[in-house]
Parts: sequence; C-alpha cells; structure tokens
Amino acid sequence: MVPGGAELIDARPPGRDAAFSGTVFARPRIGLTGRLERGIVYYKYSSSRLLRYEMEDAMSLVVLALLAQALPERPMPRPTVEHPEPFTVVGAIHELPDGRLLVVDSKDAAVRLVDFAGGTTVPVGRQGGGPGEYRAPGRFVIFGRDSVLLTDPRQRRSLLVSPMGALGATFRIGTNEGSLPDAARTPAAGDAAGRLYFAGSALDPNEPLKIADSVPILRLDRAAGRLDTLARILVARRDIQTTSAGGVLKAVEIRLVPFVPHDDWAVLPDGRVLVLRTGDYHLEVVGPDGKRTSGPRLPYVPIKTTALDRAGLPGDLAIPAQKPPFSGPSTRPSPNGYVWIQRTMAATDSVFRYDVLDLSGRLVARVACPPRTRLAGFGRGAMYLVRRDEDDLEYVGRAPLPALFP
Repeated sequence: MVPGGAELIDARPPGRDAAFSGTVFARPRIGLTGRLERGIVYYKYSSSRLLRYEMEDAMSLVVLALLAQALPERPMPRPTVEHPEPFTVVGAIHELPDGRLLVVDSKDAAVRLVDFAGGTTVPVGRQGGGPGEYRAPGRFVIFGRDSVLLTDPRQRRSLLVSPMGALGATFRIGTNEGSLPDAARTPAAGDAAGRLYFAGSALDPNEPLKIADSVPILRLDRAAGRLDTLARILVARRDIQTTSAGGVLKAVEIRLVPFVPHDDWAVLPDGRVLVLRTGDYHLEVVGPDGKRTSGPRLPYVPIKTTALDRAGLPGDLAIPAQKPPFSGPSTRPSPNGYVWIQRTMAATDSVFRYDVLDLSGRLVARVACPPRTRLAGFGRGAMYLVRRDEDDLEYVGRAPLPALFP
C-alpha cells in the first residue's frame, strides 16, 4: 500500500540516477529508510520502485536538524608538534617543500618563516613598497605548478614566493587585462595551469549607493588572454548610512552586517571551483569547462543570535535572528580530496566545528577541535592548527592529516 501523499516512481527514472544518493534517515511511520535530496525525500519501496515525497521547507529543516544531531562528531587530530613562538592573529599559511611554514600575522601585517624542527621563526620581507615588501600581506595563491603568490591587496599587487620562502619579484595584473574590475587587482585563488580567479565587485561605479546582492567569480587565463565568468555568488548584505546637509550628500558609511547569509568559494589545483551555497546549504562544483554539479542539501542545526552576539554593535544595526550554517571564508579543500567547512558557533562556545564533504558534496564527517583551536590550512600529509591561549596569543601546531573517511 502506498502511503498518502506519496508518488511511486521507478528507482532509476531517466535523469534521476543520483536520486538515491542523499543523506540517509528513517521514517518510523511507514517503516522505510529514505534519503533526502534537495528538499525531496525518496524511500526505497522495493528493489525497483521508490516513494517520492516533496517535503515542506519547515519539515525539511526538522529532518536536517535531526540528521545533524545523529551524525557523531569526531575529535580533530592533536598536533604532534607545536611551535613555541606566538603570533598575534594567524592568517594565511603556506607549507614549503622542505616542511617549513610561511605564516602571515594578519594583525601585525607581517610574514614569518616557521621551522618546527629548529623551533625558530625568521621574519620574511618587511613593510614598504619596494621589492620583497608589503603593506598588508593577504593570502597565498597557487600560480602554476611550481609558483606561489603572496597577495598585497593594499598595494594591488602580489609577490612571488620562492621554494625557500623568500619574497621575490613583484607581480601586477595590468589594468587592460580583459575587463577585470579595477578593485580586483589581487587574485583570490589560482590553479596549476596558471589561471587566476577573482570575485567581482558588488559596488556599481555609476551608482555609489547601489550594492549588488551577488557578484561573479571571474577566471583570468593570461596565456589565452581570456576573462570569463564561472558562477555568481551571494554576498553579505551591507547597511548603508548617509549624512546630508541642505539637501547635499555629505558622507556615506557602508557597514557589513554580521551573520548575514552569503556564499563562499575555493579553487582546486585542477581548476574546479567549489561554491558553497548558503540558501539550502549545499556544495556546487563548477568544472573548468563550466559544467556544474550540485551535491545534496546538508544537515545543520540553526544557531540563534543572542545579546552576546549583539554586544558592541551599533544599536541601529539589525542582525538576523539566527546564524547561517557558515560565515566568512569557510571553505578549505584538503589535498586528499575533501572539503572542510568551518561552521558558525554560539557566542558562548569555544569549540570550532567542521563539516567534511567529499567532492560530490556528500557529508562524510563532522569534526570538533579542542577548545580555542581552529584549522588554519593543509600541507602534504599534514594539517595546521592554531591554538589561542588565555592571553589571546596564537600558536601554530602540525597534526597528521586524518585517514580517508568512509
């Protein structure tokens, strides 16, 4: 007997080969095991037939929340070595071929070379506008198979990083390369083929008070002289405040609103772009040829914002009632084929948690760090963790990369 509200369909109908590849859960009422696939539930009715339910959004969220609670958390591997010298705020990292680590201290606007074996750190480069100098060191970007760039957004340029960790020649993207927005002169990512990737600007140069709710992901192929758009991503909503006098606009203040949902993205060395969608929390993969594949909707338990989240914010700044699944740059691909997503956390929580996906977008593990410890990035067979002590100083440790998830 087919339960009410269900549709009996073939297990492998045309175009639905992946219909039974979502997240597993059980519905006791009808005694069947099912899978949730982008808001639609499929129950295995027989060897060749599926029951298809279109779930209401509210019900989908309930099921997803239960799924999130059902998947047990794994502990993050503990560092086998931690460097004794502290940083103020650890930003980007880059592992060198010999195992030493370049670390950007975001608050001090400095770069240091960390040697775990010797227990030493050495300053790399210095503040300035000349060769090997920077104003605001940003991120490390793959630039072909053997090269890496250190971006310097404040000077709209990048510096080549040698295999030994020295900062070398200045790299700039010409103002006439394609139609790249002038504000996006430092790349956000790169790939092994030497292509560079940027996020477009949300600001309209012709309408200063107009801010778009999405921007393009742009790919620059310098060898082919081609700039193309791979996808569009949702950006966090801005709050615009203006001051006028006598009918004349005097000042404009643009404020980011905390905890507003937005998409995130990253690039694999082979040129695939990973787009993390916040709307229904799923991973979309865009191939170098532009072909897109989407993974299943991912389970999560929404976290409500509280007075602690609002503390220190302007009183007229309205924040959402609950936090999105992730916030800020959150997508970190690992060298063994997984995607680590840093989840949002309650204001009273000191434990950073990560959803680990395979490249099909399937959730394979949930991982919890020790208190006041977060993931900074990956190396060859290693992951780098940052521990913050009681004095708010940060220490970098190296842990083994976890074995493949089932």
